Amino acid sequence: MRTHDPDTSADACTWFDGRVRDTFRAITQARLDDNDWLVAGLPPRHGGVGLYTASVFRSAAFQASHDAACATEGVPACAQSVAVEEHFKEVRSKLVANDPALERLLTECSQRGAGSWLTDIHASWSPTHFAAAVRHRLNVPHKDDPDVLLCPGCRRTFPAKQIYQHAPGCVRVSGANASTKHNAIVLAVLNDAKSAGLTTTREPREFASYQCRGCHRLFPPDLVTEHAAKCAPHTKPRHSGPDGRVIFADEDDSVVFDVTVIHSTAPSHARTERAQLLKDKVQAKTKLYEGMVSASSERFLVLAIYSHGAIPIESRAFLQRIADMKEVPRADVEAAVTNALQRGNGANADRVHRYNLIARRRG
Repeated sequence: MRTHDPDTSADACTWFDGRVRDTFRAITQARLDDNDWLVAGLPPRHGGVGLYTASVFRSAAFQASHDAACATEGVPACAQSVAVEEHFKEVRSKLVANDPALERLLTECSQRGAGSWLTDIHASWSPTHFAAAVRHRLNVPHKDDPDVLLCPGCRRTFPAKQIYQHAPGCVRVSGANASTKHNAIVLAVLNDAKSAGLTTTREPREFASYQCRGCHRLFPPDLVTEHAAKCAPHTKPRHSGPDGRVIFADEDDSVVFDVTVIHSTAPSHARTERAQLLKDKVQAKTKLYEGMVSASSERFLVLAIYSHGAIPIESRAFLQRIADMKEVPRADVEAAVTNALQRGNGANADRVHRYNLIARRRG
C-alpha cells in the first residue's frame, strides 16, 4: 500500500479485506451488520478491536510514503498516523451521533486497560469463550442467534442488541456470573498477591455472616435464623462476607476487600451515569462490611471493576501496591484481573447463546 498508487492496489486491498472478514467471522462466529464492521475497525483505544481495513487506508499509506520520500528540508511530511487517527474520530462520531447505547459501549470499551486482553498472548483462553467475549465487547450476536433472545436467568426476552449487555449483570444467571467471573477475579488478585510474598486469605472466616432477604442487614450465624423467621419467613438467608484479605507486612497494613463488577452498559442502567453507578456500588458494599472490618483495625476496600475492563482509581492503587511488591508493572497485575473478567464475560455470552439454542430445539 505504501509503494503503489491507490488505484493500482485497490483490487488487492479489497480481496485482502474480504479474507480478513471471513477469518474474523470464522473465529468469532459473529453476525455483523455494516455499522458493526465499522465498530470492529476502530482501534481498542476508540472501543473497537482493531480490525483495520486496507481499502480505507491505502490512500493515506501511499501519500505518507510519497511525502516522506519527497520531503524537502524544513517541510514536515504528512504523517499517516495523523490521517488515520482523524479517520477513526470521524467514524466514531458518526456511529454514536444518534445511538446513545453505542456511545456508552464505546466509552466503556475505550477506557484505559479495557482492551488489553485482546493482545495478551500469554493469557489462557477457551477458543469458544474468547469468541464470545469478542462478541460481548462488540455487542453483536452469534451468527445463529435469532433477533430476540431469552435470558437464562430472569427468563425475560431481549433484542439481540441488548441481551449480551443485560445477561452479564443479571443476578439470576447462576454460575456464569457468580462462580466463573466473580470468583475468578478474586483468585487473580489473591494469586498475584501470594506470588509477591504477601499473606492472603480467601473469604476471611471471622467476617462470615448472613444477609436477611427481607431487610438486607447482616447477622452473625447464631442470630440470623431467629431474625429471618420474623423478618422474612419462608426465605433462606444468603451467606455473605468479604472476598479476601491481603496483608502488607512491611507497612503493617491489612486490607480486606470485596470485588464488585459494575455493569454500566446494561439496559437497566442506561439513564445512570457510570460515575454514579460506581458511587452507589461502593456505598452499598461499604455500608454492608466496613463496620465489622474496621472493628478489627483493618481497612476495607471495594475492589471495583467495570464490566468491560476499566478499573477505577482506588482499585488501581491497590493493584499498584501488589505490583510493587511483586516488582512487575502494574499493567501485568491489572491484566490478570481483566483477563479473568473477560473470560467470565465470554462464558456468560456463550451460555446465553447455548441456552437459546437448546430452547429452540425443544420448541
